[in-house]
Amino acid sequence: MEIQNTGLLIQDPKETDYIAGASWVTPLNHPTGDWFNSLPSDERQSGVYFDSMACVSFSAINVIETQINWMVSTNQIPAATLKSMQDLGYFKDGVVNFSDRFVAKVSGTTRNGNYLNAVWEAIRKNGLIPESDWTFNPAQRTPAFD
Repeated sequence: MEIQNTGLLIQDPKETDYIAGASWVTPLNHPTGDWFNSLPSDERQSGVYFDSMACVSFSAINVIETQINWMVSTNQIPAATLKSMQDLGYFKDGVVNFSDRFVAKVSGTTRNGNYLNAVWEAIRKNGLIPESDWTFNPAQRTPAFD
């Protein structure tokens, strides 16, 4: 059986890529290593008519959402910042929820997928918007996504 890649494009690292701990994101050290209670809401990556091919965007956003949810639960985000995020619609059902569709678009995801560095660079340059600002409804039939 042939293994089929459904969205991750592979390329050799470039000099400008963040590699081996030199990332702009500081990893958080969870004291128990159990992130289960901080996981983001479950979201489908494929719709009625197609696969979004945005697995790289969804996975990057899940990492960020998990870390922010943990920071919220451990009171590591200043109250004023947390209130601003809530007022701007970054939370749904008590957990942070960023638009995966936005990241897939601004990072250049195609029908073939995307590269890890393209997604992280797009997040670094463009930031994140609330899921409520640009949703992805996998059950949407009309108009059909293309």
